[in-house]
Amino acid sequence: MEIKKVEGILIMQIAFVIVPFVQCKEVCEIHATIIRRIENEGFHRDIHSLVEIVTGYSTPWGDCMVILEESMPTGLYVNPDQLSDMRRFGQVQACPVGMVDIEAPEKDSLPHSVRVYSGLNHTENLLSASLTLPFHIRYHSPIPHGGYSTVELGAPSLLLRCQNGMQCVQGKRIHAPCRPCSQELCQWVNLAYKTVSLGLYTEEDGSSRDVSESCL
Repeated sequence: MEIKKVEGILIMQIAFVIVPFVQCKEVCEIHATIIRRIENEGFHRDIHSLVEIVTGYSTPWGDCMVILEESMPTGLYVNPDQLSDMRRFGQVQACPVGMVDIEAPEKDSLPHSVRVYSGLNHTENLLSASLTLPFHIRYHSPIPHGGYSTVELGAPSLLLRCQNGMQCVQGKRIHAPCRPCSQELCQWVNLAYKTVSLGLYTEEDGSSRDVSESCL
């Protein structure tokens, strides 16, 4: 009789341990994808990114936001004044990190970062957002005998934050501004994701200064 009682206690204890673990694992089963392309021509372009996050089932996380943190190489830049105007009119929620010299040529420039924010649309187990960032190509020194110089824009970091917390979500926790250009910091999760394009490239004609595009 005592053995049955002990077994019953053990079984109940195991059940209480296993059930939360299974539920947690199911909630945290997420897969993120980013589809990117460059739009427009010439020295003034837009990066368009479609972010899709698929969960195991309808997520209980409440309202969610993402940040795409882009690293702009020396040959490209964002215009802080342009982004400020676009934030004011609700067109783009983006903020550069640090100072950006928009007048400097490519050879005298430093890389810089910019964070692009967006809320996520929620449909059953799919969270999605469409983000657009305007950027510009810097002046490149003429190439002897003509030819093209190539500028590569690498893959961005994808950061996720949700209203109800995400204790089960895998990913490094980092602190970043809660809103564009805000001094208040929030905790975000750096998500791994898949993408069809490893990098975006622009090619500049060193003689005619025309710009064309190719994508991987």
